Amino acid sequence: MAAVTRALALAGSAVSSCARGHVLGHVLRGKTTGARFARALTTTHTSSFGQGDGGGFDDQDGFVDGERDSVLHEMGMIEGVNDPEGAEQVSSSGAVFRQNSLTGSWVVFAGRRRDRPRQLDAKVARTPMEDHPQHDPNCPFCPGNEKYTPPDLKTITDHQGAWTCRVFNNKFPVVSQIAKGQDMNPHARRKFRFNFSLQALGHHEVVVHSRRHNSLLSDCATDTWMLVDAWRDRGRELVKDASVRQVLYFKNHGAGAGASLVHPHAQVVGLPVVPDYVGSQLSFNRKFFQAFGEDAFSMTVDTEQNRQGPSRIVVENDLFMAFVPFAASSPFNVCILPKQPGARFEAIDDLTLKLFADVLQNVLRRIDVTLLQPDYNLVLRSSPVSWRGPQRAFHIGSFFRWYAEVVPRLGAGAMAGFEFGSGMSSNASLPEDDAAALRAANIIDASL
Repeated sequence: MAAVTRALALAGSAVSSCARGHVLGHVLRGKTTGARFARALTTTHTSSFGQGDGGGFDDQDGFVDGERDSVLHEMGMIEGVNDPEGAEQVSSSGAVFRQNSLTGSWVVFAGRRRDRPRQLDAKVARTPMEDHPQHDPNCPFCPGNEKYTPPDLKTITDHQGAWTCRVFNNKFPVVSQIAKGQDMNPHARRKFRFNFSLQALGHHEVVVHSRRHNSLLSDCATDTWMLVDAWRDRGRELVKDASVRQVLYFKNHGAGAGASLVHPHAQVVGLPVVPDYVGSQLSFNRKFFQAFGEDAFSMTVDTEQNRQGPSRIVVENDLFMAFVPFAASSPFNVCILPKQPGARFEAIDDLTLKLFADVLQNVLRRIDVTLLQPDYNLVLRSSPVSWRGPQRAFHIGSFFRWYAEVVPRLGAGAMAGFEFGSGMSSNASLPEDDAAALRAANIIDASL
């Protein structure tokens, strides 16, 4: 055990936040020895990263593939920190760096910034949803105005035949619609050209998941289920297009989150390219798997469930865990993570979909009760289409897992000079405190 303690101290805060509980768990369960894990975490090897037969830990001789220091340096992990326990806390000086073990992104927590003097009010005036009408004759998404939208791609109806959920192409898409049968493969080899451009083709669809103009997703479990069901159905359809490499699922609620219409709706986008952010996260997740022999998502579930300190878990059921990440990029940022492996959201079965909808609606209700119906972004992150392009070289499900994020937008000014200049996020709210506040929300008696 002394060897393990020394290894963890050398590994620093980035490892201690996620791997400490996992490492000790392996030792206590007899899967390996303390010395073997110490060697795995601290030994510098001379071979180059990427060589060998797949990497990871070996129960006979520890870390056998790749130069660990090189791997962790490439992943942005810091070594040599002498106070791994202290990295969990914001000290009296008011600041600490934390790294998100799912994305590799760094966040600085600076609680004292909440006390800055303010001469400018960045708050945006908001109208609660209940103050909007149930039906707006000028809203293109309200019943009776179907003629103002493109034809339905998917429709869910009630027992009387009235639609309850509609999906149709976006009239103002971020990408132009790919014609049926049109081939759009940007990954074909091309002659290098400086300032390269590519025609923005793809699919951009709108999901109207309620008939009511002023409906809150947090207030209706049926609407939540219809949304995720429509997302899954349209995702399955879009990946059939040979040009689609990535499907994005998101919902912008409120003007502060980028919504242009009040009526509840979400969106689905099929892209012929894998966005840089997605590619960077996949690269980080793969290197994490090679460095530690287990995926960051499994480690996160294990660590959060067995955490000795203040819990960051908000709510969970048999298949999902909702928690405020150790390195949450903004206040009350909640991640909903499946407990079982699976890289593609489109591949989940009906029971998994139902349990995901249950947790999602519970989280949204807690956020609405605690923060008084804030604007928010809901993003579902699924893997690229794994049987096309460079993704074919990897078994993505071994190191990546689909998940969802809810990001409340609590006022303007979240992105400022520090964030743009450093590429880091700054957060003045501790995840442990945010999780406690969300758990304490009275979601049963609350009237939204």
